[in-house]
Amino acid sequence: MKRILAIIVPFLPAVGLAYFRLQPKADISLSLPLFHFYIVTFTTFSAAVISILLAASMGPEAKPRHVLAASAFAVIGSVFFSHGLATPNALIDHFHPAVQWSAWLTLLGGGALFACAALDMPSGGMPSWLPVRGIVYFAAGSVLLYSAVAAFAPGVLGSIESQAASWHALTIFSLTLLLWAFASIRLGLTWRATRDRVDGVLAFVAFWMIAATVSMHRFPVWSLSWWLYHVTLLTGFLITMFVLVQQYEQVRQFRLRRYYLAASLIITAMLALVASALFTQFSYNTIVAQVQSSSSSVASNLANSVATDLSDIATADDLRNLANRSGVRAVFAVRVPTLSVIGALALALAMIVLVLFRLQLQARRG
Repeated sequence: MKRILAIIVPFLPAVGLAYFRLQPKADISLSLPLFHFYIVTFTTFSAAVISILLAASMGPEAKPRHVLAASAFAVIGSVFFSHGLATPNALIDHFHPAVQWSAWLTLLGGGALFACAALDMPSGGMPSWLPVRGIVYFAAGSVLLYSAVAAFAPGVLGSIESQAASWHALTIFSLTLLLWAFASIRLGLTWRATRDRVDGVLAFVAFWMIAATVSMHRFPVWSLSWWLYHVTLLTGFLITMFVLVQQYEQVRQFRLRRYYLAASLIITAMLALVASALFTQFSYNTIVAQVQSSSSSVASNLANSVATDLSDIATADDLRNLANRSGVRAVFAVRVPTLSVIGALALALAMIVLVLFRLQLQARRG
């Protein structure tokens, strides 16, 4: 049974993409910007915190490829966090170039670190010209540089996109695909030599990320096939972190304060997101209720004042011919400019005004 699962599970994302390609009607669109914002920001922040603390806790006895794998998910979590923050119609009401670039660079950067990890062979280790610490420092500096550009100079990203036309997306897609394929093959060969379950999981996750790359670059935004790469990233992270923690807890006791720090940061982020969601919903409900109440009052006052100005209208036929009556436009032209913004909303609700006007006439006749 385990052998069958080991054969089937690596191909699940690819099977899902193939199904959506063959059955396009099943690939429905789910445009959920707020859900995307909250779930992506929370999970990526958690992934970054756990990965950074895990990489720092592994110690000198850890294999270089395992340290680089943990660092890869720290990069993935950090860069993809910008993708969540830049979700259109969440914090911002327009398209931000970081939402696309962050998604691209997430898998590109993760693939580059996994490819470096794949160079750590059981027999010879890492190449002497490629120090692990230098790779980690370079990755951290790149993440900080990109985050600064995305936050303070997003026009740079937009300028690159406009000048490079469409070939830059194809180049990033091809390079990302090659990096993950290389990592998957080399890590698979490493696993065959070591039979280490961590190496096997890394090869498995790298193979999954090939499908995630295709899902992100080649399927429509908000479709189920597009959401698939989010699920693949999260699942790959959870599996990798679980195996790494189990492996290195047996070799080295992690300090409890690292667990407490990770838990406190994650819980703080979760509470902040929950509080912001509740505050946003409360503010929205309050504003809507205020607008409804104010517009109703203004519409009623407008109907009463118009009914007073047009006091000679007494029958239903008079009301039906109101639009053809001379002087009606002049009455509204006098009343409307004196209204507030809420009053302008009342004018937009012209049907409500007319209904109230009819009720006033019926009350007068009664």
